[in-house]
Amino acid sequence: MPYIKLRTIPTFESKEKYQAAKDITENLAQILSKPESTIMLDIQSADTLFLGGAELSNGAFVEISVFGEASDNAKEVANKFICDYLKTTLSISAENIYVSYFDKEEWGYKGSYISK
Repeated sequence: MPYIKLRTIPTFESKEKYQAAKDITENLAQILSKPESTIMLDIQSADTLFLGGAELSNGAFVEISVFGEASDNAKEVANKFICDYLKTTLSISAENIYVSYFDKEEWGYKGSYISK
């Protein structure tokens, strides 16, 4: 049950957003060994992002929360995929992308509380 929050500058065009959702969901499901049907993706437009006090014209912050634990290898592969994907689709350099990972032992899903 991963939750991925993706904030970017520039943003995906409306049509591109649906393709990005499909691409990111499919790939991260495989990388994290989670069913596609349980991945929630939140694509947000960032009003502004700053790095080192300077405003970025392109950049991204990505949060990935996973129920249970993702291996370091899975996180490494996910990080590479995200950076490569954002470089290809939005021309965002890896130097302007931060990815944060959260392994969660507790989760709410389908109205139930789940704990490891």
